[in-house]
Amino acid sequence: MKPETQIGMRLQRLNRLAGITHLIQGIALLFILNPESKIPVITRFFTDTPEGIRPESELLFEFPIALIGPIFLLLSAFAHLLISSPFYVRRYEANIASGINPARWWEYAISSSLMLVVLLMLGGLIELSSIVFIFTLNFIMNLMGLMMERHNQVTEKTNWLAFNIGV
Repeated sequence: MKPETQIGMRLQRLNRLAGITHLIQGIALLFILNPESKIPVITRFFTDTPEGIRPESELLFEFPIALIGPIFLLLSAFAHLLISSPFYVRRYEANIASGINPARWWEYAISSSLMLVVLLMLGGLIELSSIVFIFTLNFIMNLMGLMMERHNQVTEKTNWLAFNIGV
């Protein structure tokens, strides 16, 4: 299917261009970056010793941190190409006309959570449960933006509850 309006056609072209640009950048970075740069990811647990309960750590895996740049760009490429695709473009156009953009919030939720976790890992956060916890909280915070957009479609006065929960 094709967009129904001139604005929809322009948005489709811009999203395709952005998607192709991000795809090229992501693929190029895969070849440029050194995949040997890794950060350890550990788990912590308690063990009972004769001296008492002690914390222990175990290396789970080493995370190839250099791949995050390309992955981030490839996620963005996927999102742009998806919303400009023939099977989604009319829904995207209708959502934009209604003042909502669910695709944006889902992409933000994934990519910003990923980038936040990577920044924290570069700062020394390497414990898996903390990484998953922070990723999940940030993901939910972004989805509160989607909830606010959807909810305020049917209200006359802006309801800030979802925003306040997300903050």
